Amino acid sequence: MALKQRNRATVNIWLAISARGPTEPICFKNYLNSYGYKIIIDHQIEFVDKTYETRCSLIQDNDSKHSSKKCKTFLKNQERV
Repeated sequence: MALKQRNRATVNIWLAISARGPTEPICFKNYLNSYGYKIIIDHQIEFVDKTYETRCSLIQDNDSKHSSKKCKTFLKNQERV
């Protein structure tokens, strides 16, 4: 029995959760790479600064997007690490 090919769209949703609740969700259609992740983090930093008005920690796993040179450099420039 062959698998049926389905014609459906895929939507990814990214958000962060804290003790004060979730951040705004970000929806995207494409595969997430380090460039897309940098855009998400940039948006979330702005949201966190406006919403929480306190310094908070960004905790990530060892996914290649998180550990990429691009991401590490961006976070260092934002004084987030």
